[in-house]
Amino acid sequence: MTLTWYPPEDDGDSQITGYIVERKEVRADRWIRVNKVPVTMTRYRSTGLVEGLEYEHRVTAINARGTGKPSRPSKSAHDMLILFTEYPDYELDEKYQEGLMVRQGGVIRLTIPIKGKPIPICKWTKEGHDISKRAMIATSDTHTELVIKDAEREDSGTYDLALENKCGKKAVYIKVRVIGIPNPPEGPLEYDDIQARSVRVSWRPPTDDGGADILGYIVERREVPKTAWYTVDSRVKGTSLVVKGLKENVEYHFRVSAENHFGISKSLKSEEPAVPKTPLNPPEPPNNPPEVLGVTKSSVNLSWSRPKDDGGSRVTGYYIERKETSTEKWVRHNKTQITTTMYTVTGLVPDAEYQFRIIAQNDIGESEASAASEPVVCKDPFGKKMFITSIFKDSITLEWERPESDGGKEILGYWVEYRQSGESTWKKCNKERIKDRQFTVGGLLEATEYEFRVFAENQTGLSRPRRTAMAVKTKLTYKPEKPVGPIVIESILKNSVVISWKPPEDDGGAMITNYIIEKCEAKEGAEWQLVSSSISGTTCRIVNLTENAGYYFRVSAQNTYGISEALEVSSVVVMKPPFEKPGQPGQPVASAVTKDSCVVSWKPPASDGGAKIRTYYLEKREKKQNKWISVTTDEIRETVYSVKDLIEGLEYEFRVKCENLGGESEWSEVSQPVIPKSDVPIQAPHFKEELRNLNVKFQANATFVCKVTGHPKPIVKWYRQGKEIMPDAVHALRGEVVSIKIPFSGKPHPVITWQKGQDLIDTNGHYQVIVTRSFTSLVFPNGVDRKDAGFYIVCAKNRFGIDQKTVELDVADVPDPPRGLKVTDISRDSVNLTWNEPATDGGSRIINYIIEKRATTAERWIRVAQARDTRYTVVNLFGKTTYQFRVIAENKFGHSITVAKVKVAPIDIGPIAGQIKHTVTEEGGHAKYVCRIENYDQSTQVTWYFGMRQLESNEKYEIKYEDGVATMYVKDVSKSDDGTYRCKVVNDYGEDSSYAELFVKGVREISEHYRCRTVRKVKRRVDTMRLLERPPEFTLPLYNRTAYVGENVRFGVTITVHPEPRLTWFKSGQKIKPGDDDKKYTFESDKGLYQLVINNVTEEDDAEYSIVARNKYGEDNATLRPMFKRLLANAECQEGQNVSFEIRVSGVPKPTLKWEKDGQPLSFGPNFDIIHEGLDYYALHIRDTLPEDSGYYRVTATNSAGSTSCQAYLKVERLKYVKREYKTEEELRLEEELELGFSAS
Repeated sequence: MTLTWYPPEDDGDSQITGYIVERKEVRADRWIRVNKVPVTMTRYRSTGLVEGLEYEHRVTAINARGTGKPSRPSKSAHDMLILFTEYPDYELDEKYQEGLMVRQGGVIRLTIPIKGKPIPICKWTKEGHDISKRAMIATSDTHTELVIKDAEREDSGTYDLALENKCGKKAVYIKVRVIGIPNPPEGPLEYDDIQARSVRVSWRPPTDDGGADILGYIVERREVPKTAWYTVDSRVKGTSLVVKGLKENVEYHFRVSAENHFGISKSLKSEEPAVPKTPLNPPEPPNNPPEVLGVTKSSVNLSWSRPKDDGGSRVTGYYIERKETSTEKWVRHNKTQITTTMYTVTGLVPDAEYQFRIIAQNDIGESEASAASEPVVCKDPFGKKMFITSIFKDSITLEWERPESDGGKEILGYWVEYRQSGESTWKKCNKERIKDRQFTVGGLLEATEYEFRVFAENQTGLSRPRRTAMAVKTKLTYKPEKPVGPIVIESILKNSVVISWKPPEDDGGAMITNYIIEKCEAKEGAEWQLVSSSISGTTCRIVNLTENAGYYFRVSAQNTYGISEALEVSSVVVMKPPFEKPGQPGQPVASAVTKDSCVVSWKPPASDGGAKIRTYYLEKREKKQNKWISVTTDEIRETVYSVKDLIEGLEYEFRVKCENLGGESEWSEVSQPVIPKSDVPIQAPHFKEELRNLNVKFQANATFVCKVTGHPKPIVKWYRQGKEIMPDAVHALRGEVVSIKIPFSGKPHPVITWQKGQDLIDTNGHYQVIVTRSFTSLVFPNGVDRKDAGFYIVCAKNRFGIDQKTVELDVADVPDPPRGLKVTDISRDSVNLTWNEPATDGGSRIINYIIEKRATTAERWIRVAQARDTRYTVVNLFGKTTYQFRVIAENKFGHSITVAKVKVAPIDIGPIAGQIKHTVTEEGGHAKYVCRIENYDQSTQVTWYFGMRQLESNEKYEIKYEDGVATMYVKDVSKSDDGTYRCKVVNDYGEDSSYAELFVKGVREISEHYRCRTVRKVKRRVDTMRLLERPPEFTLPLYNRTAYVGENVRFGVTITVHPEPRLTWFKSGQKIKPGDDDKKYTFESDKGLYQLVINNVTEEDDAEYSIVARNKYGEDNATLRPMFKRLLANAECQEGQNVSFEIRVSGVPKPTLKWEKDGQPLSFGPNFDIIHEGLDYYALHIRDTLPEDSGYYRVTATNSAGSTSCQAYLKVERLKYVKREYKTEEELRLEEELELGFSAS
């Protein structure tokens, strides 16, 4: 049984803390307490009752003072439900928590679940007013509902629901918002600022915005008496607009509509037409105060600018007013008008201080007076005039002298200012005071007039300025003038000539980058041929000319803006040297012969041909051999030379020739044979010092020493326990003549063979095998090379057995050049160089790397530093200069060859603002912009702009800049933040800007109830095109085409078209203009697809075609898949020969090449090298081929548009060696005698 009760009407001035419930049977007299713990609520369930009995209950309240009187007993209950009461309450759906949004014309339906005992009475009101006539209201035991059909904007507001029963009352409030199109703007339309071709139209906002923010206003106009309306602007943010482009004296009507998210309102139309016409008013005063150009003791020279607005009537003249600073009265100086903007005010009082102002006048009247000039004291000027010392396309150098008077205090420095001619504002050139009396003003515009002035400063302040006498114009950059002649013929040989000239007097405002040399043979129909286009100096040696032929030569200068006219020789130049070849030298004579050297001398030629003998060439050969070998690669200037590295016992012959400017002489007569041998008497070997026993520690080195004499030099052999000890290796330097000598014995005389690996070695141009009765030698007469290093096997064999020994030859050399020289982190005055170690170190550790540099316009290399690591930072470079760098490796044998070079182009030293990403965010969110800056330094300053407004860091915008990264946060984004943001970067070397868009998306607040309904979608008219303001991008690349003569060829690409790009087609780098040949080329475009059609192709159309797309945000180049113009071809060669695989490949961007052999990446080293010449020529050069080099070679060219490959097979045939028995000279002589005897018989 559940009991409920009401609290006591009087709580005894103390809060009720609980209740005691008691019960008894109806017939009993004693009350029994039901709850052990007081009940805190006014409701209790009594349990433990006996079914069928009748009970009464009573309740006693308890507070802090004690227990009150019991209540009256309840009615007796017997087998029945005891009803209880409950306060009224409701359950509010989440969709009503933040209010209900309904479209205008829709249905407002508010359904609220209710509860309470007894059932509460429901009463609906709207903001305290009865709505039973407007709304339909229905209430049940569990729900109450309010429905309003065809909702109007007036139905918006707060709806109140009051619930009431005998237990109490409760109310709920629900906000309803009816949204729709706005009301028309408030009128009437007003006109002001009426000009000849424009009118300002103004209006007031609508009284009702439709429940959503006004996105903008649509302004339309029509001419009278026409009926068609023309839209002037569909997104006007304010409540006024200047309508431009109107016709003078023509009547116009206007109408304005408001727009929100849900549509466009009705229009507010003008009642009276507006008529544009020219207003006639007095002119405005000149913009700036008059400027004082010069001062004397009795006159002041003034200059001023014209008014911005002449009031609709031409300014007819000016009046000048003056006043002394000690008075307030202005005096008009001229009675008649001054028609120019410069005037000299005369008749002034010396040492008096004046101010001046200007009044303009037109046919309507006089303007207000301009602002007053700075006070000026009438004194004679100081110093002398300024001088212009140099003028370039973007800079001018000024020079001046000290003031005649320093004002009694030391001159602290000078300030320089400049302005363009016609401008009124002066700009400072130097940020800090300078002490030199010379200054170069940079960053000027090309072919523009400028004015300059200089202030002197002491502790008191600034002096009056000294100005240039007239405007100074910067140079216009253009192609240079032709070089200064005449062309001087410095020297003539039979097939070459040296010419020289002088630089052009005018370089066209840009540095001369190179000279172009051309030649033309002096015969009918001959054409000019290019000799060289990379001559940096004013001299050139022209080679490969035909002897006794006539030639013309011409020279052109080139800068970055073009090529000058050519300077040509005045007359034909005949290739006939003034000298003749020298005569034949005398027969060489050998003397001072030793076992490995001799001295060769000869007589000079009887005739030197009219020119001094420059050098002699001496050669040697073994007797009965046909091959002559040069004795030395050095120049021989004397008639005697010491020949070394001869082999003892061999017979040699010598010959000599000489050379002068006229050419080389004939070879001399061959010398008498000479045999290298020692002139010291033979002496048997003798030990001068015997070996000594040694005691050494474990793992220590033991060195045995003995001294031996004898001639020839004794052969020393070492033995250990009766077995000969062989040296570990023979060590030699590259180019050194080496003889590996091995003794042997055996009877009968053994056959001796040498081999390296599996290849037999026989006497040829590289090897010489010598066999005597007791030893054999392997000689390298031309010197050893790196490839000769390795293990050599000598084998002795007769019919009783075979024996062999292995000897190692170690060839040391200078290291290979460093590989992969790269340049990174280019700044204004430094670069980082990195490279890889040489492929081989030449048999000795690399001890140093030598770094050298040179400017591309210089000829001499300059050593920068030495480094032990494979990286180095080169500093102290000059900005805007192109450099070349090279790195040389060094070991203990010398320096590597200098082939590793890299070219560094000049860099732009100004700051570069990186690209900023566009941002899309919702209202109430935040946006972040990040701009990364290149070439920043300590002087770099960053400024952010929204439109034209400069932003500062505050609660709305958080702006940070640190280490080249500029960051800006836009907080609490609203629709007014939608627009363009700009990051401007400025330092001492220039400035740059980067742009980004912020697009704000509105937050939709329509309830879930209406999201589920099918309603007409309302499009928000938002200018999303700004999100697409970016450079064009090719989405479909160019593809190679092949066609027969007479066919048509079509090239096509697809490009992003927001905004529409401008396209340019190129053929072999030359622009194809639409009007060049309309029958040859056809240009087509359709929704981002752009095509070039070449009609009726010929052989002349075989070329590379490319396309560039541009818009105001940037440009893009179409990619082109790589294409082989020359494929790899199969090749065959003999072992030891060199072979090359040549290809020609092109593509955009430039493709990268990957070489493979038999499917595996090719490892590059001393014998494998890639040669790259021109734009598209590549060659794989394989040196000193081996049979193992045979196989399939594949090259793959890859770029972003795709890849292609080709392959070829290389076959290397192994050399065949023929074994032959070595015979002594005595055996050969006997065989010859026997052959002679048989032939005689």
